[in-house]
Amino acid sequence: MSSIELTPIERMLLSNQLRILEELCPDDASGPRGLTARREAIDEGYFLDNLWMYPDSDTMSEEECKEVWDTLDMFDRLQTGAEQQGCLEWLNEQPRGSFLGYDGNHETKFLGFVDYTLYRLEKWTFLNIPRGLNSHARMRPSYQAMLERWKAIPVRGRYQLSEEQIRHIVEVDL
Repeated sequence: MSSIELTPIERMLLSNQLRILEELCPDDASGPRGLTARREAIDEGYFLDNLWMYPDSDTMSEEECKEVWDTLDMFDRLQTGAEQQGCLEWLNEQPRGSFLGYDGNHETKFLGFVDYTLYRLEKWTFLNIPRGLNSHARMRPSYQAMLERWKAIPVRGRYQLSEEQIRHIVEVDL
């Protein structure tokens, strides 16, 4: 995977060019792969989708983007597994049983990226996650601990979780 490094000024110029193209080519502006989505990715620093990565602290690294997508994938697998195992009601009652977003004060770029992923790129829409994903509490450490347990399961097994595995992932202690 190739990466491109742009200075803040180059990033601003590219954003402005995309904004002009949005006006000139309105048919190409909308949709999850449209010019508007690409410009927002440049403006906000979400570069995994564009295969661009920046060292700026206000941008999402490739690893951070993948972490968010892995987290959403994990919650999808937890919900699907709980439905299959007949423990969905139990899962929904657990504090970590559903995706609650990220803290708007301390995990701001993660909150912005998950909003971009769900509502601009229209990924994981089947999770029926409501807008307004500010958890008002730091969630990333919980998600990371849960991901560690989920990723310890062989890849094939992650898509057919047992009730015991679901409980093990969700009942992580911090």
